[in-house]
Amino acid sequence: MTHNEDDVKTWVAEWRLWGGVSIVVLLVWGAWCLMRGSFDTFWPLGAIVVWAGVLLSAPFWPSRRKPDTSDDTSRPNPEGRRDV
Repeated sequence: MTHNEDDVKTWVAEWRLWGGVSIVVLLVWGAWCLMRGSFDTFWPLGAIVVWAGVLLSAPFWPSRRKPDTSDDTSRPNPEGRRDV
């Protein structure tokens, strides 16, 4: 379970997106409550918590990147022949 710098940057960017969307849905919920004049069911909680759970578990998932095979000389070249 190795993660490189790009994985960490992606994870941080996803948290930023989560934070931004969370603020937007909270503002929408707040505006809805103000228009109705009372607090309504706190519906943003479900999406915020589930998304956070997925992001928190992401570091434990294996990386989808394949190992670097740049040293592998037994791969076929573009013409279909094997380099030796």
